[in-house]
Amino acid sequence: FPDDPYDRVWGPLTDPSWANLSSTSTVNSSGNMFEPPSAVMQTAVTPVSGSQLAFSWDSVSPDDELYTILHFAEFQKLTGNAMRVFNITRNGDLWYTSYKPRYRWAGGMHDIVPFKGSSRYEYVLNSTSDSTLPPIINAFEVYSLMQLTQAATDSGDVSCLCFIRYHQNYQLTEKSDVYSFGVVLLELITGRPPIVPGPGNAHILKLVATSVSRGCIEEIMDETLQGEYDATSAWKILDVALRCTAGTGSQRPTMFEVVTQLKSCLKPEIASDRSDIIYIEGSNMSQEISSEMGTSLLGPTVPSIR
Repeated sequence: FPDDPYDRVWGPLTDPSWANLSSTSTVNSSGNMFEPPSAVMQTAVTPVSGSQLAFSWDSVSPDDELYTILHFAEFQKLTGNAMRVFNITRNGDLWYTSYKPRYRWAGGMHDIVPFKGSSRYEYVLNSTSDSTLPPIINAFEVYSLMQLTQAATDSGDVSCLCFIRYHQNYQLTEKSDVYSFGVVLLELITGRPPIVPGPGNAHILKLVATSVSRGCIEEIMDETLQGEYDATSAWKILDVALRCTAGTGSQRPTMFEVVTQLKSCLKPEIASDRSDIIYIEGSNMSQEISSEMGTSLLGPTVPSIR
């Protein structure tokens, strides 16, 4: 339904014992957590005759755990002794007493806990003895509780959805690229994939954050370096990676800022052999070191790129 904030699809339900009602006035749903669209609430049914309105549906299985939501709104501005009040039963059991719809306001009743145990459920709305008008109902919803046997979201689905969203809307921003770069930077620092295999398949960000809270750079760094790195530079580069992966785009640096910060981090403090120094200034590097690139992000004195 195009006007539904929860993207529900509403369909008509008819019965020869019902009379259709409609209103051109907007029905207010403010404060209603289910937010039924006004277009839905502007239609209703009431009994053709008598003071009872009934409807039912069949469940797929008696073991299905169900929730229902009934929506009501009064179309008439009642005056004098006019009243519309009714009780609601489900399969003969009293569900709610003395419900009184409010004028042009979306109200209703819903289950707090799921119910089950029947293959058919019948709701009956009966006018109370002091009601002068028959019951009315605008809409109802039925939901079945699904038991998930595995995680609701697969990590691979996230990348797929981002890919689809990009090709549909072309709205990936510069800060989206910064986040991705930050994850790659963490992979290079730790020597681990973004989703680290193990109990729960923890994300690399979570593992790094735990070690950072303990101040243990040794737990974070790629084990293949065997401790051969400059701790100060390592912390600086880790700080860049973490700021790139901040929760909101406004907290992340631009790629220009990232490059500037990495240049500062990667300049060697002292080199015993000047011919072995690589400065990441533009694209210039010494001939001696250019063939050594590819072993690790951080070395004891010479940064190189994996």
